[in-house]
Amino acid sequence: MAKTDLMNKLKSTEWSEKPEKQPPTLNPSELLQYLLQLGIIESRSDGRINMPDIYRYGFEVKRSGGIKRPK
Repeated sequence: MAKTDLMNKLKSTEWSEKPEKQPPTLNPSELLQYLLQLGIIESRSDGRINMPDIYRYGFEVKRSGGIKRPK
């Protein structure tokens, strides 16, 4: 996905009200760096972001292209 698409998703994500269930920062740029550091997402050389399916589902990010998953 494009980095800007992920940044928009991070901005619009509704985090839990409980402090123990919130990420260490709510700033999208800092959160992006945090996710990269943890290995949850990967940055590609062309500027796109790769995110495994389990995390895509949590952030409600759609997969572009490819074959649709069976239901």
